[in-house]
Amino acid sequence: MVDISGALAFVRAHGRREHVALADFAIGVASQAQVTSVLVLLQAADGSWSGIVPGVPTRVPTLTGAAHLLQWMRWLSADTHPMLDRTATYLAAQQHSDGYWDELDPVR
Repeated sequence: MVDISGALAFVRAHGRREHVALADFAIGVASQAQVTSVLVLLQAADGSWSGIVPGVPTRVPTLTGAAHLLQWMRWLSADTHPMLDRTATYLAAQQHSDGYWDELDPVR
């Protein structure tokens, strides 16, 4: 059996605030609005995301960070939150005409 209370204690002790908020949402302790109020702090004005990808300095925006955010927002059923529009604008601006992004290896 999974030790949920132990897992939550670990996340609270070692996770970043967005991970704690997501864990609290998963167990019904936090609302969608509470989690999105934490996530929005990680979005830059241009729609990019920093601080989401482990091992990447918090001020470096990454496409992987945007992908994580999109997954989290879907999980939260926050499909109409303004963060998504800003993220889509950022991703569109970064995408090359043949469909790839620099951060990923182009498939040609």
